[in-house]
Amino acid sequence: MPKRHRAAAVLLAALLTTNGDCTPLIVGRSGHHIFVATNSIDTDGKSRCKLHFAKRAVILWATQATSMTLIWPDGHKETVDFEAAINSRIRDVDEPIDVLQEILVQDAEDRIRAMLQHYKATDLNRTDIASDLVSEYVIVGRERNGFIGVRAFTLEVSDLRSITFKVREITSKLHEGEIIDYSQGEVNTSHAHGQKALLAAIDARLQNDNEVALGFGNKAFSPPIRRDGCHALSSFLSL
Repeated sequence: MPKRHRAAAVLLAALLTTNGDCTPLIVGRSGHHIFVATNSIDTDGKSRCKLHFAKRAVILWATQATSMTLIWPDGHKETVDFEAAINSRIRDVDEPIDVLQEILVQDAEDRIRAMLQHYKATDLNRTDIASDLVSEYVIVGRERNGFIGVRAFTLEVSDLRSITFKVREITSKLHEGEIIDYSQGEVNTSHAHGQKALLAAIDARLQNDNEVALGFGNKAFSPPIRRDGCHALSSFLSL
């Protein structure tokens, strides 16, 4: 990505939240730096990067199903890769993040609607697929005024019969020294002074979540090997 601006986002390999039902989405800000933390191992135990890149924005996307193999009513099978679809859609997009959000929402709605229309409104498969494809997004990038912005929102099907959607905005502001945890469908905010303290606070929150998860016997989101006292940095970007 072009290094035109000072703002930066870092993907921290993170851990599992409480019972493992939700992907951890944690964002912190220190000066011109935005730190985005999520897990790096999925429920199948495979390494998976959940960051997706437009030209001047980073999208963190989480859903229960990154890919699905579907059996249509006529019997034929099809595998749908949603991560590949997102990457293809936003790869060349160079727009403010409010426009990028509109593109993501419209694209997701079109894809989900096309899938659900294969089934009758009363079909349990339609219900299951709609539930699996509830999506959470965090977008970090430039606003129209040129300043760095963070937008977080959830997209879900609101009516299975008409296949209509609702978008729930979580927040659109991230202040200096602020850490926002979007995990488990809630917003928990804390503060830290200075970049070192902010990273330590993010790490502590993730470690706590992991310990709770291990208490349930779930190791699916175990962290990678630690380096330099913190979780291995999977990616560094200049926006």
